[in-house]
Amino acid sequence: MSFSSDMMKVLSTLSKEDLSLIMLKYQENYNDDELAEYFHVSIDEIKEKEYSILLMLKNNESIKKMKKLRRS
Repeated sequence: MSFSSDMMKVLSTLSKEDLSLIMLKYQENYNDDELAEYFHVSIDEIKEKEYSILLMLKNNESIKKMKKLRRS
């Protein structure tokens, strides 16, 4: 899977840990148990972190622009 340059810019705004979590979850298909073990945290912490990262991405202006372009 490769990302567009716009998406790479958005992803580059994430911390290394946040980017790792997202890549492991959505590119490498790690489940929450595997992520919790990898990051040495609870499953609840993984879920909270994932939610906050996705919410931040959802509200990112670059992503909003990409969505508008795709709909056009």
